[in-house]
Parts: sequence; structure tokens; C-alpha cells
Amino acid sequence: MDNFCNILKSLRKKQKITQDELASMLDVGKTTVSNYETGYSSPDKDTIIKMASIFNVSIDYLLGRISTKEDDPHASSLMVHKNTIMVQVPVYGLIRSEASLSESENIIDYIDFPKDFLGNGEYFGYRVQGDAMNLDRIEDGDYVVVRKQNYVDNGDIALVLVGGQTIIRHFYRDGKNITLLPASSNKTLQPSFYDISYNVAVIGKPIRAIIKI
Repeated sequence: MDNFCNILKSLRKKQKITQDELASMLDVGKTTVSNYETGYSSPDKDTIIKMASIFNVSIDYLLGRISTKEDDPHASSLMVHKNTIMVQVPVYGLIRSEASLSESENIIDYIDFPKDFLGNGEYFGYRVQGDAMNLDRIEDGDYVVVRKQNYVDNGDIALVLVGGQTIIRHFYRDGKNITLLPASSNKTLQPSFYDISYNVAVIGKPIRAIIKI
């Protein structure tokens, strides 16, 4: 799988865009584009979003996390177009309770996200900690965009509060029994089992992982 430098150069050449032209589109200098293509420097997240728009590819593809444009396991590949309206989504790094989502001091960042990818409801971002879901391409340090809700279907990925700790897992409920299942290459991480009487609460459903940049 190619890395970002090679992908950027290949996309630029396929669309017959010069480094000068791309620099103008990105509002950076030509030398900056050259540095991106050689790996001497890396673009920030806002520039990555602009690039995805220009080349009409997903951010995952642009960063080399998927091998083809069709190889995205998520049903709604994040395609950012020139006329896309972006909205700011607050990102939380630590959520101890649902009430934490109304406390501005818990916000660690904001991410720009296409409005068209947000349906009805309330959305927030969460910074992932650990490798429990890396087989679903949700990596340590990534941000996930989450729709706030207190339910998910069996098998869905959920953001769950367990005894005051926030984790992301596949969620299953069978009567009074709850199973939280990781999807990880780390074999030390095993499913967790809880009785419904234990303090387990779904607080949201992740709709998209945003790769850390």
C-alpha cells in the first residue's frame, strides 16, 4: 500500500495538476507542496480535507489507510466536495458521565465535518484511547464522530460508559446480559460481560473515524 507522499503525487499527476496549481488551490507555497510529496513535511488536518476535496477521494484513501477507493469498510465513505458545507464538532478527551457532554471545559478540540454526513440529532467527537478497535480501523489517538443516543442495535459499534469509564466496543444485549466485544489485534483484550443491573450505558453511536493527522 502506497504512503501519503506517493498517493498525493500520483493523484496530482493523474489530474494533470502542476505543483504550482495545487499550491494555489491549497493556499500554500509551491515548495510546501514539493515537501509534501517528498515527505519532508506533512499537511495539517484542514489541508488534508482540502486535498480530499480537490481529488474527490476519501481521507482514508489519501492517507494510505485503504488500498483502493472502493476498499473502505464503512458504508459512508467520507468524500469532501468543493461545495460541501462544513460544521464544527466538539471533541471530548474524557467522558465520565453523559453530563460531561454539556461541560465546555471537557472539550479538547474541534473538527470540521461535512454537514451532509450528519443527520438529525446531536453529534460530538471523542478521542480514542487504546487499540481495542483497531481491526475496525479505529486507532489510538483517532477521533470518532458520534451521534448521541442511548441505544444501538446488536453488533453495532457503541460508545459506552462502564462504571464511569468510556470505551468503544461492539455492543450486544441478550435479555439482562450485555456483552462488549473488542475488534483488536491485541489478543489480551477479551470480551466483557455485564448484568443489566451494572452501571453500563450507551451514550452514542460512532458514525465515522477521523484518522489522526
